[in-house]
Amino acid sequence: MKVVSVIIGLLLGFAIGNAESRYYDYLTGFDSISANTVDGYLQLKSSRKAPIFDATPYNVDCESFYYKIRLRATTSTGSSLLADYSRHRHGVVWNYVDSRNYSALELCTPPNTYDDLTNRHSLLAEVYTLTDGAKTLHYSGEIASDIDCDGGYNSVCLIYNGKRLKIEIGNHYFKTLCTIDSIKFGTTTAIGCFAAPKTLVTVKRIEFTSKPKPQPDKTAFSRAQIDSIFAATTDPKEGYWQYLDRTMDESKMRLGGKYTVAIVRNGDGYDILYIDGAAKLPDNWKPTMLKGRLDDTIFIDHYNLTWFDAEKEIINDEGNADFTDNILSLKLPLNKAEVRLFKLPR
Repeated sequence: MKVVSVIIGLLLGFAIGNAESRYYDYLTGFDSISANTVDGYLQLKSSRKAPIFDATPYNVDCESFYYKIRLRATTSTGSSLLADYSRHRHGVVWNYVDSRNYSALELCTPPNTYDDLTNRHSLLAEVYTLTDGAKTLHYSGEIASDIDCDGGYNSVCLIYNGKRLKIEIGNHYFKTLCTIDSIKFGTTTAIGCFAAPKTLVTVKRIEFTSKPKPQPDKTAFSRAQIDSIFAATTDPKEGYWQYLDRTMDESKMRLGGKYTVAIVRNGDGYDILYIDGAAKLPDNWKPTMLKGRLDDTIFIDHYNLTWFDAEKEIINDEGNADFTDNILSLKLPLNKAEVRLFKLPR
């Protein structure tokens, strides 16, 4: 029988579209997501020879998310004053399916955990994926600073940007442990923690927040509304913009069309709305569909760029844009592409 508690549902949180936010702590309790609740805390104590897992499904059909858990691990046997320093093993899991299929950050105390010269302890960390029991190692190292190795609480943070998963850890301040490239998630993923035999894991707090994935088919503007906005605006960036030229490595990316777009202020940035010009898959695009997004930065006339390609696939990794003398430069450096547009007279 598999030793796992996987609780399904959207509890003590809220969802907007495909975004989600949840928060659990010892005040709200963990009863809604786990049967392993003791005195307001989530506690795992394996009485078997195998680890015990506790994972909860989260909606990750989104642009990005972060998951933070604050937990501690001690030995579950004995009452010695040195019990916290005895060897124990625990960790955080994601993409959990069963005990033979999951990814994890595993922490354990090394055999000689105490250094007499430096008066400090350390933890061994491994990041790996199990597939049908076969282990693929992503990271291995020893942590001796910015972490509590004496049985106190530490926090682990999983930060996903749509392509890469960054793993951070610390007792008061986070430090980056490693980054996993090209990681895949489904629409949901089970995330949680585990305790090895003779290890007691206590969870004090869990936070999860995701950012909604932009939808190119949805826009709040009609063509008449756009024309009305442009007739009244004093913002020099708002208006119709047309393709001018490009610099592009066509082995990495090809031009989807010589587009005409509308730039409309919306919140902390601008929406880029498709108007005309699609050459590749033109049936995918109708006027006023969301073609991209410019998000404000601290720099004048410089923006973070989110772009939808001809197939409506999102490109948002290191994209940026600049306005200079009625020229809009859209830059996708990882695709070695830059497209320039000029503003049409009103």
